[in-house]
Amino acid sequence: MKFEPLFQWERMFEPEGPGLEALLEQELRTWEGTPYLAGQSLKGVAVDCVRFVVSVAAFLEGREVALERLPQDMALHQPESARAAMRDILRRFPLWQPVQGRVIQPGDFVVVGPAGGGPGHAMLCSGRRNLLIHSSQAAGVQYTGLSMDSKTTEVFAIYRSTQRFRWAEIS
Repeated sequence: MKFEPLFQWERMFEPEGPGLEALLEQELRTWEGTPYLAGQSLKGVAVDCVRFVVSVAAFLEGREVALERLPQDMALHQPESARAAMRDILRRFPLWQPVQGRVIQPGDFVVVGPAGGGPGHAMLCSGRRNLLIHSSQAAGVQYTGLSMDSKTTEVFAIYRSTQRFRWAEIS
């Protein structure tokens, strides 16, 4: 069964350029294959979807984030707790702002879930054309296409750093 893409992927624009996509991709590759475990954020050991996204965002901004205080990714499965979790994350990352539409660029933080079921999963847009990366219970940190699967059919939010042109200076 083939699914329609949920997003349209596009490259970053200058002054970001390919250098920042490469920096992002280099960091994402260090997480690839990390097993999934709720409440964890240890690269190469275990991580859940929320902590994976926040850990990469913190690396790109060159700062530490108190990950132990973040809600577990399971909080995303209920609409009210998902909104609270997102407010908490955005308080920690005030430079990340909502994006209108479904055009994603490398480094964007994406919240998806089943239609009618509310948010349920956090992902990142990678620097690789038409690929997202996430931590799933089934396979840990891995790349996936833009069409997801039959359970993930709705985009709830897309966030983009307003300071991503500074990632190379910071990281």
